[in-house]
Amino acid sequence: MPELSFNCPNCGIEITTQSLKTGEMAQCDSCKHEAAVPQDAKKTILPNEQELGSTVPTVKTKNSSTGRYPALTIISFVYKIAAGFIIFMASGVMLYGLSLLENSRSASTGLLISGSALIIGGISAVSLYAVSELLKLVMDIESNSRKQNRLLEKILNK
Repeated sequence: MPELSFNCPNCGIEITTQSLKTGEMAQCDSCKHEAAVPQDAKKTILPNEQELGSTVPTVKTKNSSTGRYPALTIISFVYKIAAGFIIFMASGVMLYGLSLLENSRSASTGLLISGSALIIGGISAVSLYAVSELLKLVMDIESNSRKQNRLLEKILNK
């Protein structure tokens, strides 16, 4: 079945479908508007699996690149663990600072400790988690690029 593409009449984002025919209703992923697939929808004929042989990429898991780069996968996991640990420790320091607020002599110190723990801990944890996700993103981009190159080579060599 060909892939049909057309622009959403509500928001203008391209809607692509392989399972619908012209005249059937499709829902825009962006604005959730339902629109009928028009007669003049762009048709792209996709090669089927028999024509391509075994090079058709299949989606196995959400993180399909974890097997190819085990060291980066472990580093990504360690960054996530470190982010969780920082949140835990910053929470403890913040609670300690809040406990100092009960004493009027150390109230300003407690406020300073609590605020510092919240800001520094939060920024550090979010940064570590972002680096972890960036590593996964780079691995997935490389994996998808490799699969796409194999598919294109197979199509062009026919």
